[in-house]
Amino acid sequence: MSKLFAAGCSHTEGFEITVPGKLSPEDLELRWSKCLANLLNKPEINSSRGGADLDMVSDFALQQLPTLTSADICVILWPEPSRLVAYLPKYDNEFGFYIGRINNYTDKGKIPGDVELFGDAYFELFNNNYNMEKRFYMNYLMVDNAYHNKGIPVFHSRYSTGAYKQKNVYDFGYAQQHYKENSNVIPQTFVDYCLDKGYDPKIDGRDYHFTADAHKDWADYVYEFIQCKY
Repeated sequence: MSKLFAAGCSHTEGFEITVPGKLSPEDLELRWSKCLANLLNKPEINSSRGGADLDMVSDFALQQLPTLTSADICVILWPEPSRLVAYLPKYDNEFGFYIGRINNYTDKGKIPGDVELFGDAYFELFNNNYNMEKRFYMNYLMVDNAYHNKGIPVFHSRYSTGAYKQKNVYDFGYAQQHYKENSNVIPQTFVDYCLDKGYDPKIDGRDYHFTADAHKDWADYVYEFIQCKY
């Protein structure tokens, strides 16, 4: 039976749908990918993690690729681009670097001083509009080409237009042009769509995540977009 595969960060995982600050079992049935799978009458495969960066979502998509066929559908919700998730061998730990905080994903312990310095340097020296956009286009193109080579339809959405700040300031050549001309790029981003619908991403103290109604509306929107392609 053909499947729906979805990849992304916490917005695809379903974090905070029902209870602020946590991923509840109920969220797995209410997240947009499950709603979309129901509309498509396909089983759902969801590879996502809260805090995932662009490279991690690419990994999710490429790791799943061997199990998929041309009868399946893939939807990728690309995360906020400033994030960096990195394994640091010195500590045998995986750390997530975000604006204003660092997560220790391996042992949840204290953040070492030199890791804090690395995070400061990353945001001060590397994390800028140019590098964020370039990193996005490279990941997008790698995944899109890999799926195209297997004949698997893949649809792309960004986290939000504001997060990417794409104003055609930079020329990234083929990768950028490919994205602009790709008819499988979903016109509205997830966050922009939900905000336009009037959903509050901070309701009851949520950390910029949306409730079940927003996920259902987004699934309806993506479903209609996919239907126009078949």
